[in-house]
Amino acid sequence: MSSLSKLEYFDIGSNLFSGFVPSSLFMIPSLIHLKLERNHFNSLLEIGNISSPSKLQTLSLGGNRLSGPIPGFISKLVELSSLDLSFWDTLRGDVDLSIFLHLKSLTSLDISTLNTRSIVDMSLFSHFESLSILSLSRNTVKFSSTLHLVSPIGSLAVASCNISEFPKFLRTQTSLFYLDISQNQIKGQVPAWLWSLPGLAYVDFSLNSFTGFDGPADVFQRNEIYLLDISSNAFQDPFPLLPKSITFLSASDNQFSGEILKTICELDSLETLVLSNNNFSGSIPRCFEKFNTKLTVLHLQNNSLSGEFPEESVSIGLISLDVGHNQLSGEFPKSLMNCTGLEFLNVEENKFNDTFPFWLRVLPGLQFLVLRSNEFHGPIYSPEGSINFPKLRIFDISKNLFSGALPSDYFSGWSEMSSGVYTPDNKQKRFIGIGFSNYVKSVVLANKGLEMKLLGTSFNIYKSIDVSGNRFKGEIPKSIGLLKEMIVLNMSNNAFIGHIPPSLSNLTNLQSLDLSRNRLSGKIPPELGKLTFLAWMNFSYNNLEGPIPQGTQIQSQDSSSFLQNPGLCGAPLLKTCSGGEEATINKDKEEDQVLSWIAAGIAYAVPKRKGGRLVGLARRASSYPASSSQAPYADPMILGELHDKDERIGALEEQNTTILSENATMRSENATILAELPLSDDGDSTGASTNLSLLQINEMVEKAVPKRKGGRLVGFARRASSYPASSSQAPYADSMILEELHDKDERIGALEEQNTTILSENATIRLENAIILAELASQKKFNTEIMQKLDHLMSSCSS
Repeated sequence: MSSLSKLEYFDIGSNLFSGFVPSSLFMIPSLIHLKLERNHFNSLLEIGNISSPSKLQTLSLGGNRLSGPIPGFISKLVELSSLDLSFWDTLRGDVDLSIFLHLKSLTSLDISTLNTRSIVDMSLFSHFESLSILSLSRNTVKFSSTLHLVSPIGSLAVASCNISEFPKFLRTQTSLFYLDISQNQIKGQVPAWLWSLPGLAYVDFSLNSFTGFDGPADVFQRNEIYLLDISSNAFQDPFPLLPKSITFLSASDNQFSGEILKTICELDSLETLVLSNNNFSGSIPRCFEKFNTKLTVLHLQNNSLSGEFPEESVSIGLISLDVGHNQLSGEFPKSLMNCTGLEFLNVEENKFNDTFPFWLRVLPGLQFLVLRSNEFHGPIYSPEGSINFPKLRIFDISKNLFSGALPSDYFSGWSEMSSGVYTPDNKQKRFIGIGFSNYVKSVVLANKGLEMKLLGTSFNIYKSIDVSGNRFKGEIPKSIGLLKEMIVLNMSNNAFIGHIPPSLSNLTNLQSLDLSRNRLSGKIPPELGKLTFLAWMNFSYNNLEGPIPQGTQIQSQDSSSFLQNPGLCGAPLLKTCSGGEEATINKDKEEDQVLSWIAAGIAYAVPKRKGGRLVGLARRASSYPASSSQAPYADPMILGELHDKDERIGALEEQNTTILSENATMRSENATILAELPLSDDGDSTGASTNLSLLQINEMVEKAVPKRKGGRLVGFARRASSYPASSSQAPYADSMILEELHDKDERIGALEEQNTTILSENATIRLENAIILAELASQKKFNTEIMQKLDHLMSSCSS
C-alpha cells in the first residue's frame, strides 16, 4: 500500500474486515483521511519511526476489537484534527492520556468505552484550544469545580461516567449545542443557567435522579431546543413549558401527573412525543389534531388516561402509536386507516368496545398489532374476503370477546411470518451519531406461560400470534402451517374443535405452543416431536387421545402440559399405553413379587444412584424373616412408585446435561458468528448481545416442590392411614419409605426447576442465534451488493 503515493482518502468503515490493521497504511505520505471504524480489526501493529511528517488529519479506529495499550505512535501524528479510538479495550489497564497532548490541532476526540481503570481528568483538555467535539462516555470522569476549558466545546458526551453532580464548567461553554449526560447519578434540579447557553439544541438527561427544573415553568421555553430526553428520572409537576422548536420529547418513567398540557399542541415541529409510565389522567387532548402529518411517534403507555380516543387526535403521519395500559374506552378510532405509514399499534389493557378493525388491512406496513385485554368482540374474518397482513410480525388479540370460526385459509396472506427475510427498520431517529432508545416500542406478551416484556430491537426477529382467551370455535385453520417463521403460538382458552393440524410441524422455529383449554380431539400429531426448538408446550384440558409423540422436547415437558386428556398415555404421564390396569396381587405370591419389584428397582435405577437409598431399601426389606409380620414393608405399589421416580430423576438429569451441553455449543457458535459482524453506530454489536440486554423476561415460576402437593406422596399417606388398626396391611406405607418418596419428590422438584431455567436459557440462546444469523445474512447481502456496484463502476471506468 505504501506505493500508493497519491492516495489521500481511504475509507473502509462499517464492513467485516478483521485481523491486523496494515502498518503500511501509515506510511503513505499523501494520506490525509484514514477511516477504518466499525470493522473487526483486532490488532494494530506498532509503527516504527515515521520517516517524514505525517499529513494524516483523520484517524478513525473506533468500534473495532482492538485491545491492549493505546500505541504511543499516535502522539507522532501531530496533524490530526479528528481521532476516534472508541471501544478500544485496554483490558482494565492504565491509559497514558498524555499522548493526546501532542495533538494540538485536535477538533474532535472520541475515547469513549476504553474499559480502563484510569480516571479521565477533564483538566487534561484545558490544554487544547480548538477541541469542539469530545466523547468520553462509559469511562470514569472527574472534574474540579474550578475547571475551565479554553476550547469552544460544541458537543460533549459524558454518558455513564459516574458523575454525581452537574458539571459547573459548562456554564462558560457558550458554543455548546449537544450535551449527553445520561446514565449518571445526578440528583436535584437542572440548573437554570444551562438554558442561557445560546446554541444548546440537543440535551439528554435520561437515567439520572433529577427532580425538576430550577427557575420558572418557562425557563427554557424561548430556547431553540430540538431534542430533549428527560426519561427515567424523578421529575415531578409542574410539567415544563416547552420551546416551539422541539422535535423530539421523551419524558417517560417520571412522576408527572394531572392532564396532559394543551400547550404541547402548540409545538408545531414535534415529531416524537413519549410520555409513557407516568400518572397522567384525563382524556387525550383533541388539539393533537394540530400535529397533522408531523407527529410520527406517540407513546402514552401506562398512565391513567380515560374516555374515548378522539378521531381527530390521530396524526396521519404516525408510524408508532402506543396507548396501552390506560382506561380508554369506546370505539376504536377509524381515522387510523389514514396513517398509511403506521407500523406499530399497541392498545393493550384498555376498555375499547368495538368489532375487529378490518380496515387495518389497508395499512401496507403494519408490523405489530396488539389489541390484548380489551372488550373487542365479534368475528375477526371479513365476509368481503381474506384479511392479509403481509408485514405483520406480532398479532396479539388475546383476552377479548372475539368469536366465530376461522376460515382454513385465514393465515394464507401473512407473508412476513412465512418468510425468513428480515428488512431492517431505518426509520428510528438518530441524532449526532447516538441512538435515543427511550421511545422504542414496548409490549408485554405471553410466552411459555410467562409474561415477557419485549423491547426495542427485539421486535426485529420476534414473530408471534396470540388469540387466547376468546370465544373462537371451529377447527384450527390449516393455513397456520404456512407461518414457518413463527416463534410463539398461543390459541388457548377458546372452543376450537377437531384435530390438531399436522401442518404445525412446518413451524420449524416454534419455541412455544399453547393449545390448552379447548375442545380438541384425536391424537397429538407425531410430527411435532421433530420440532427441536419447541421448548414449551401445553395441550391440557382437551379431549386428546393416544400416545404422546416421542421426542426429547415433548417428553421433557411437565406432565401438567397434558392433564385432563383422559385418552392420552405415555411419558411424561404415568399412564402407560398398554391399556391394562395393574393386576390384583395374590397374597400367596406377595413376597416373591416384593422381591421382583426390588430387583426391578435395582436393575433400572439410574447408574449415578448406585448405592443410594433404593439399594438400601432392598437390603432392609430382604433382612426381614419370611415369617415376620413386617414382610410387606416394601409393598410392590410403593416400590413401583420409587422405580418411576428414579426413572424420572434419571431422565431429568440426562436431559439437563444434554441441554447444558447444547447451550454451551450454541454460545460458542454465536461468539464465532459475532466475530464476523460489524458494530452498530453506538458501538454495540448489532447482533443478539444488544437484543438480549433488551429482552426482559419476567419469570414468575413457582418452585416445583409445592406443585406436588396432593400428588402421589400425599396419596400414599392417605392410603396408609385408611387401613384399620387391626389390618395386617398396617405397615403398607412405612415411614422410611414415605421418607424415601419425599426425598425423591424433592429431588424431582429441584431438577424440574433447574430444567425450567435451562430450557428458558436454551430458548433465549436460540433466539439470540436467530437474530445473529439474520444480521449476518443482511450484512453479507449488503456487502455483495456493494461489490457488484464496485465491479460495475470499475468496468464503466475501464470502458
